[in-house]
Amino acid sequence: ATWLRTTDFGDDKDRVLIRSSGEATYFGADVAYHVDKIERGYTRLIDVLGADHHGYVVRMASAIEALEEGKAEFEAQILQLIHLVEGGQRTKMSKRAGDIVTLDELIGDIGGDAARFFLLQRSHDRTFDLDLDLARSQSSENPVYYVQYAHARIRSILRKADELGRRPSPGEPAAGTAVEPAEKDLIRLLNAMPAEVHEAAAKRAPHRICAYSTEVAAAFHAFYRDCQVIDAEGEGVEAARLALCDTAGQTIKYSLGLLGNAQQPVVTVPLTPAPPPLVVDGLEILPVQGNVHMIVGAGDLGELDVVGIDTGATSASGLGDLYVQRALEVDGDVFLGGDSTDIIHFPGVI
Repeated sequence: ATWLRTTDFGDDKDRVLIRSSGEATYFGADVAYHVDKIERGYTRLIDVLGADHHGYVVRMASAIEALEEGKAEFEAQILQLIHLVEGGQRTKMSKRAGDIVTLDELIGDIGGDAARFFLLQRSHDRTFDLDLDLARSQSSENPVYYVQYAHARIRSILRKADELGRRPSPGEPAAGTAVEPAEKDLIRLLNAMPAEVHEAAAKRAPHRICAYSTEVAAAFHAFYRDCQVIDAEGEGVEAARLALCDTAGQTIKYSLGLLGNAQQPVVTVPLTPAPPPLVVDGLEILPVQGNVHMIVGAGDLGELDVVGIDTGATSASGLGDLYVQRALEVDGDVFLGGDSTDIIHFPGVI
């Protein structure tokens, strides 16, 4: 057998790389993988390990130091377990019994955006419960819905301002104009974004971005509650508040983009005249724009009985990619969003 003397580099015992049969051990294959990465020019190696692999960290760090002599930095991130909760009860899973929930199944249940956000909103070095009922809900208690609602509300405000010929302006209001506390809180929070991103990256802590985007959404909702935006009194106040709305929207969009929940540009789509529907199994498939189709119940379109959006369905065979979506109603407008589509905006539907 071929051994690596990792005890010279902090390991508690030496490790076998190649068995006497000539077969590589799991550890030997892992060492070869890391050495290959270093030889290809990578200088920082980050391993993501399960909660039961703490002992792996020291042995791999020792092997890299022994073989590559400081050519690369090695770090390991230990991920703790996640418990799925439904109806207030933890879902029991067992690999041996075949009773498991795959990531694909989770995404199919709660959607890609919710899955990313809920999986990232807690530090990966702590166990936590993922509440499926909450992830499916469309309420302010659901952090994904809460943040997306703030973004949709901002787009609605800016669209209405644009219809009135009003434009955001970063200029300051007239001297002596009072700045409301909610405005100060939102501005202070938006200014903190570069530091939050830097801290999240340095500490390998994407949950900080989840918390930050939720804080921005809360601060914006408070600002919207306390401060009139369109037709605000005072010289330059309306333009400044529109600019603040725009900055908050861009900040939420960027934050969600860092998490993989990128907000695409809003597309305004006229509802009339309605295109002729393709009816499949009682569903109307309406071409919306380009290769995006809205799937609705076979009833009155005005009711907006939304089932989902499919980015490629032009016939019954295209329904294989159907996934359930949510609709956001903001001030009489409807926004539909998905993992791989633009946000589609239907003005004045309800």
